[in-house]
Amino acid sequence: MKEKPIVSIARCNSYDKEEVEEALEELLEPWDGLSQWGGKGKKVFLKLNLLLAASPDSACTTHPIFTEAVIRAVQKTGAEVFFGDLPGGFHIGTAKTIYEKCGMNKVAENTGANLVRLENFGFRERPIPDGKKMKLIHTPKLLDEIQNHSRTLQAFVADCFDSVNAQ
Repeated sequence: MKEKPIVSIARCNSYDKEEVEEALEELLEPWDGLSQWGGKGKKVFLKLNLLLAASPDSACTTHPIFTEAVIRAVQKTGAEVFFGDLPGGFHIGTAKTIYEKCGMNKVAENTGANLVRLENFGFRERPIPDGKKMKLIHTPKLLDEIQNHSRTLQAFVADCFDSVNAQ
Protein backbone atom coordinates (compact mmCIF):
# COMPACT_ATOMS: atom_id res chain seq x y z
CA MET A 1 0.00 0.00 0.00
CA LYS A 2 1.32 3.41 -0.97
CA GLU A 3 1.96 5.75 1.97
CA LYS A 4 0.16 9.10 1.86
CA PRO A 5 2.35 12.20 1.83
CA ILE A 6 2.41 14.57 4.80
CA VAL A 7 2.93 17.65 2.62
CA SER A 8 1.16 18.69 -0.53
CA ILE A 9 1.91 21.69 -2.74
CA ALA A 10 -0.11 23.12 -5.62
CA ARG A 11 0.58 26.15 -7.76
CA CYS A 12 -1.99 28.93 -7.84
CA ASN A 13 -1.09 32.10 -9.70
CA SER A 14 -4.05 34.27 -8.75
CA TYR A 15 -7.02 34.67 -6.45
CA ASP A 16 -9.43 33.82 -9.24
CA LYS A 17 -12.13 31.80 -7.47
CA GLU A 18 -12.04 28.86 -9.90
CA GLU A 19 -8.24 28.72 -9.92
CA VAL A 20 -8.12 28.72 -6.11
CA GLU A 21 -10.75 25.96 -5.92
CA GLU A 22 -8.81 23.83 -8.43
CA ALA A 23 -5.52 24.34 -6.55
CA LEU A 24 -7.20 23.45 -3.24
CA GLU A 25 -8.66 20.29 -4.76
CA GLU A 26 -5.19 19.33 -6.03
CA LEU A 27 -3.68 20.09 -2.60
CA LEU A 28 -6.16 17.86 -0.80
CA GLU A 29 -6.16 15.01 -3.32
CA PRO A 30 -3.57 12.89 -1.43
CA TRP A 31 -5.95 12.74 1.55
CA ASP A 32 -9.17 12.29 -0.45
CA GLY A 33 -10.28 15.84 0.31
CA LEU A 34 -11.45 16.95 3.72
CA SER A 35 -13.79 14.05 4.44
CA GLN A 36 -11.65 12.82 7.32
CA TRP A 37 -12.16 16.12 9.17
CA GLY A 38 -15.79 16.68 8.35
CA GLY A 39 -18.96 14.67 7.95
CA LYS A 40 -22.67 14.97 8.59
CA GLY A 41 -23.37 16.17 12.12
CA LYS A 42 -19.76 17.25 12.72
CA LYS A 43 -18.62 20.72 13.71
CA VAL A 44 -15.33 21.97 12.30
CA PHE A 45 -13.41 25.09 13.33
CA LEU A 46 -11.11 26.68 10.73
CA LYS A 47 -8.42 28.79 12.36
CA LEU A 48 -7.50 31.73 10.14
CA ASN A 49 -4.42 33.93 10.21
CA LEU A 50 -5.78 37.46 10.65
CA LEU A 51 -2.86 39.37 12.05
CA LEU A 52 -4.29 42.86 11.62
CA ALA A 53 -6.99 44.93 9.96
CA ALA A 54 -5.63 44.90 6.41
CA SER A 55 -7.20 44.54 3.00
CA PRO A 56 -6.76 41.17 1.28
CA ASP A 57 -4.39 42.77 -1.26
CA SER A 58 -1.84 43.47 1.50
CA ALA A 59 -0.95 39.75 1.60
CA CYS A 60 -0.57 39.59 5.38
CA THR A 61 -3.75 37.69 6.30
CA THR A 62 -5.58 34.61 5.07
CA HIS A 63 -7.25 35.66 1.82
CA PRO A 64 -11.08 35.61 1.79
CA ILE A 65 -11.22 33.77 -1.58
CA PHE A 66 -9.02 31.01 -0.14
CA THR A 67 -11.05 30.93 3.09
CA GLU A 68 -14.29 30.60 1.14
CA ALA A 69 -12.87 27.72 -0.93
CA VAL A 70 -11.80 25.80 2.20
CA ILE A 71 -15.16 26.43 3.90
CA ARG A 72 -17.05 25.14 0.86
CA ALA A 73 -14.83 22.04 0.73
CA VAL A 74 -15.59 21.28 4.41
CA GLN A 75 -19.30 21.99 3.91
CA LYS A 76 -19.37 19.43 1.08
CA THR A 77 -18.61 16.79 3.73
CA GLY A 78 -21.83 17.75 5.55
CA ALA A 79 -20.08 19.43 8.49
CA GLU A 80 -21.12 22.69 10.12
CA VAL A 81 -18.27 25.20 9.77
CA PHE A 82 -17.08 27.75 12.30
CA PHE A 83 -14.17 30.02 11.45
CA GLY A 84 -12.19 32.86 12.93
CA ASP A 85 -9.09 33.89 14.79
CA LEU A 86 -8.10 35.56 18.03
CA PRO A 87 -6.39 38.62 16.55
CA GLY A 88 -4.97 41.00 19.09
CA GLY A 89 -4.89 38.34 21.79
CA PHE A 90 -7.33 39.06 24.60
CA HIS A 91 -8.20 42.60 23.46
CA ILE A 92 -11.98 42.61 23.34
CA GLY A 93 -13.48 44.08 20.17
CA THR A 94 -10.39 43.81 17.99
CA ALA A 95 -11.77 40.92 15.93
CA LYS A 96 -14.84 42.85 14.76
CA THR A 97 -12.74 45.48 12.98
CA ILE A 98 -10.24 42.98 11.63
CA TYR A 99 -12.93 40.62 10.28
CA GLU A 100 -14.60 43.47 8.41
CA LYS A 101 -11.39 44.86 6.89
CA CYS A 102 -10.10 41.39 5.91
CA GLY A 103 -13.34 40.49 4.11
CA MET A 104 -14.42 37.71 6.46
CA ASN A 105 -17.93 39.08 7.09
CA LYS A 106 -18.58 38.71 3.36
CA VAL A 107 -17.21 35.13 3.45
CA ALA A 108 -19.69 34.29 6.23
CA GLU A 109 -22.50 35.88 4.22
CA ASN A 110 -21.53 33.99 1.04
CA THR A 111 -21.12 30.57 2.68
CA GLY A 112 -23.48 30.56 5.66
CA ALA A 113 -20.54 29.48 7.84
CA ASN A 114 -20.30 30.75 11.42
CA LEU A 115 -17.76 33.56 11.77
CA VAL A 116 -16.98 33.63 15.48
CA ARG A 117 -15.28 36.14 17.74
CA LEU A 118 -13.46 33.76 20.03
CA GLU A 119 -12.96 36.37 22.76
CA ASN A 120 -16.76 36.39 23.31
CA PHE A 121 -16.77 32.80 24.60
CA GLY A 122 -14.36 33.16 27.50
CA PHE A 123 -11.17 31.21 28.09
CA ARG A 124 -10.03 28.10 29.88
CA GLU A 125 -6.63 27.47 31.45
CA ARG A 126 -4.82 24.44 30.10
CA PRO A 127 -1.75 23.24 32.00
CA ILE A 128 1.49 22.52 30.16
CA PRO A 129 2.92 19.81 32.44
CA ASP A 130 6.42 19.73 30.98
CA GLY A 131 6.64 23.44 30.22
CA LYS A 132 9.99 25.00 31.08
CA LYS A 133 8.95 28.68 31.17
CA MET A 134 5.28 28.55 30.25
CA LYS A 135 3.25 26.39 32.62
CA LEU A 136 -0.23 27.07 31.25
CA ILE A 137 -2.04 28.53 28.26
CA HIS A 138 -5.49 30.07 27.85
CA THR A 139 -7.66 28.67 25.06
CA PRO A 140 -11.10 29.82 23.87
CA LYS A 141 -13.90 27.76 25.45
CA LEU A 142 -15.73 27.53 22.12
CA LEU A 143 -13.01 25.19 20.86
CA ASP A 144 -13.77 22.84 23.76
CA GLU A 145 -17.45 22.80 22.76
CA ILE A 146 -16.65 22.02 19.15
CA GLN A 147 -14.08 19.40 20.16
CA ASN A 148 -16.46 17.72 22.60
CA HIS A 149 -19.22 17.35 20.01
CA SER A 150 -17.15 16.44 16.99
CA ARG A 151 -13.72 16.80 15.48
CA THR A 152 -11.89 20.10 15.41
CA LEU A 153 -9.71 20.94 12.45
CA GLN A 154 -7.25 23.04 14.40
CA ALA A 155 -4.65 23.33 11.69
CA PHE A 156 -5.98 25.45 8.86
CA VAL A 157 -4.65 24.63 5.41
CA ALA A 158 -1.81 27.09 4.93
CA ASP A 159 -2.55 30.03 2.69
CA CYS A 160 0.78 30.03 0.89
CA PHE A 161 -0.36 31.95 -2.17
CA ASP A 162 0.54 35.30 -0.58
CA SER A 163 4.06 34.15 0.21
CA VAL A 164 4.63 32.97 -3.35
CA ASN A 165 3.13 36.07 -4.93
CA ALA A 166 5.09 38.41 -2.63
CA GLN A 167 8.45 37.10 -3.87
